[in-house]
Amino acid sequence: MNNRKQQSNLFLILLGITVTLTLLFIIYLPIFLLIYLTFLAIKKSRLTSKGQSINDYWLSTEEKLLFIDNDKLARHANFKIQRAHTLASEHNILKNRDGSYNRRSNIGKEISELLNEFEPISQTAVQTLSKLSIQPKEYWASFNRVCIKINACQTALVSWCILYISLSIYYDKTIIDTFLQYMQFNIQDKQIFIIAGLVAFIDFWLHYFLCRNDISQKNSPEPPIVTRDNYDKY
Repeated sequence: MNNRKQQSNLFLILLGITVTLTLLFIIYLPIFLLIYLTFLAIKKSRLTSKGQSINDYWLSTEEKLLFIDNDKLARHANFKIQRAHTLASEHNILKNRDGSYNRRSNIGKEISELLNEFEPISQTAVQTLSKLSIQPKEYWASFNRVCIKINACQTALVSWCILYISLSIYYDKTIIDTFLQYMQFNIQDKQIFIIAGLVAFIDFWLHYFLCRNDISQKNSPEPPIVTRDNYDKY
């Protein structure tokens, strides 16, 4: 019985702490929004060269050279790998249980050596190509996420200010009095700020989810996947 009572008391304490912290977060949401907005502005400042056109997200000259070098490397390695499998088929070389070719004959050893040499090269080159091929899309998506979140923060702050002023007038309180009350870090007599904070919180996520897939909110056309045909187009 004592254990159950202790567990029940612990649950109530944790619940109380959670509710209190949630209310404090909602009440002082504008402060958290301003901190988050500052963080986003710093992040965006590191991407100031981006945002105008597809060129701003495209591969650099060094990355283009890396892309074409790995493309050539992957094609050469895949040719050698295909050649090894063709030799195995032509000479009826059997496979072992682990999938490797039997090395008892000279041709079997040659095939195994070819595969051991070129399969890792092909794998590494393909991984590099895969990363570079989607890099412009990832940069584009990252930049636009930051911009949309900045807009969402600004929209939420504006809605909070409007509600704060409107509710102060509704409850027949001066803006100065309610602001002084706001600066007392507690959850007593904070119904105005709870309402304003809840609406601003909902407004932030509503704006973000509605705009994240809205093409009109994007800063430029979405870059295509980088391929051998278009790597040097932008």
